[in-house]
Amino acid sequence: MSDSSNELTTFEFKKLAGRLMRERNCPPIMLWGQTGVGKSETVRETVREVSDANASWKPKHDVPECAGLEVINDWGLVDLRVSLLEPSDLLGLPDLSGKMVRWVVPSQLPMVGQEDRFPARGVLFLDELTQAQSSMQNACFSLVLDRR
Repeated sequence: MSDSSNELTTFEFKKLAGRLMRERNCPPIMLWGQTGVGKSETVRETVREVSDANASWKPKHDVPECAGLEVINDWGLVDLRVSLLEPSDLLGLPDLSGKMVRWVVPSQLPMVGQEDRFPARGVLFLDELTQAQSSMQNACFSLVLDRR
């Protein structure tokens, strides 16, 4: 337990984050802590608590399994270790098959038009953000602020 009024215990975080995550327009949440204290598991437990334990989400039709997506009841959790990624990993790869270049989004990121691949509600967990290179942090902040 800390004597700083700005720090939360794991239980306090789960209660606050759970309340926020149940809202449709949940603000981005930043969870800071030392390496190895269980931040990833705390996020996973919070998703488990806010999801409907009696519901089970399945894709509407056969879609390739998505690496990095964990389905917890009726919620999705995408856990990205951003310190191991490059900014182009979020942007995707260029598709040069037409007159214009378009970017093919990585399979682990939800995208408009692909709702059959992901549950309607979920969490994008950008783990190890503070250890990522600054260009990767900027790409992540853009992703979070634009909510896309």
